[in-house]
Amino acid sequence: MVFNRWGQVVYTTSDITQGWNGKHDGVDSEMGTYVYYLQGKSGTTGREYFVKGNVVLLR
Repeated sequence: MVFNRWGQVVYTTSDITQGWNGKHDGVDSEMGTYVYYLQGKSGTTGREYFVKGNVVLLR
């Protein structure tokens, strides 16, 4: 999941092969800092992972 500075979800997927293209509803998102949350589960150990951070969108 990717969130804008107001906490709105601008991208979400459950497909590990997909990535955010910097657009929201087909429109280029504003340049700036976005927050991401990643959640997953290891297929071998069953351990759950949760990662969060920031990404800066530049054009």
